[in-house]
Amino acid sequence: MRLDSESKTTDSTTRELFKAGRTCGECLLIASDWPGSPGSDVLLRSVKGLSAGRAGACSLLVAGLLVIAEQNESESGNDLPYNDLLETFVPDGAPGSQLARGNSKLNEFRRRFEDRVRRDYNGLACAEISSADWGAGLPVTNQAPFPDERCVDLADSTVSDLNEILSAD
Repeated sequence: MRLDSESKTTDSTTRELFKAGRTCGECLLIASDWPGSPGSDVLLRSVKGLSAGRAGACSLLVAGLLVIAEQNESESGNDLPYNDLLETFVPDGAPGSQLARGNSKLNEFRRRFEDRVRRDYNGLACAEISSADWGAGLPVTNQAPFPDERCVDLADSTVSDLNEILSAD
């Protein structure tokens, strides 16, 4: 769902979108190969409302999960909700574990995002990734211009993951 007026002009697929004032989640939706749907406008507005730390987790993760869920039907009745208690006692991949339940594309996207964030950042929340203090009021307190290169790099790699997962059979 690329918007022609906001297509990439650099090696980054999201940098120009950020410069144009788009939020992280909007950048993901616009820069990805997501074909859109009748509800695209609603999804874009919803993702914007979840940006800047309001979703608790990074809006790149939230937006990607929403796109995959919207594009894919559930698989063989395995759409069971996540259960923290069950996940504590059942190893990944075992019957009943989160990886064995639900939509495999959703699980794969979440796994890739969480692995990258755990490796390169302090946590899943926007403030932990961007170092922007969204709770301090306006203007946002941040040591560097927002978004910094870490956010752009994470957005670009997340767009790449989303495109790969969406194109998988």
